[in-house]
Amino acid sequence: MKNKIWSFMVRRKVFTPKDIVKDLEGTKYKYLGKAFLRNKVKDFIKQQLYKATITAVAEGIFALKDYAPDWEKYIDKRKCAVCNREYVPFEEKQMFCSSFCKKEYYKLYHQSRRHRGKTGRKFQKWQKWEEQKLIEVFKSDNYRFNRQKAAQLSKELGRSEEAIKERLKIIRRRLKGVAL
Repeated sequence: MKNKIWSFMVRRKVFTPKDIVKDLEGTKYKYLGKAFLRNKVKDFIKQQLYKATITAVAEGIFALKDYAPDWEKYIDKRKCAVCNREYVPFEEKQMFCSSFCKKEYYKLYHQSRRHRGKTGRKFQKWQKWEEQKLIEVFKSDNYRFNRQKAAQLSKELGRSEEAIKERLKIIRRRLKGVAL
């Protein structure tokens, strides 16, 4: 197994333990389990560091001794989706240079109108006066949905007809015990 780990290290020249584990998962050793492989790779890296055949060039990134000075050309750099700063990803799917940028991105993403979509309005809290208006309009129809009245009310309240229909169902259930 050590020979296989070494061959993957030589092939990559600059690597992270995750890269080597991922390479090993494609071989006959995949049945040993990811945690076992990770521990074997880490132990082997420690041995090679002790022997000084490889060096640690950055946090979590190792390189063969010959490639250590120019290790950055072997690692693909990315630009952060938020601050546009270049960084070295430690994972394949990593999009951000820091946890701060990640939080900032998701804060902006969840505030965007596109993400809220149609469901954002459905769960918007109803004010008491809005419910009173709804009850006044539909009381004469025994709280049954009427598309024309709903269209007129949706313009007044700034809500969709679908939201009005859903709220009317809730009101009807609430008043079920009371004689309609």
